[in-house]
Amino acid sequence: MTTKLALQAMVDRGAMTPNEWRSVLNLAPIDGGDNPVRRLDTAPVTGGEQK
Repeated sequence: MTTKLALQAMVDRGAMTPNEWRSVLNLAPIDGGDNPVRRLDTAPVTGGEQK
C-alpha cells in the first residue's frame, strides 16, 4: 500500500504519467495517460497572507 501511495504522489506532482503508474501496477494503459497531470487545487505558500 505504501508503494501505491508513493506512486500516486508522483503522478499528482507530474513526475510520472498515469500510464507509467499503471505499468508498475501491471494495469493496461489508458487513452491520454502518457501526458503528465498535475493537481490544480494547490498553490504556492507565500508570506502567510490569507485571502
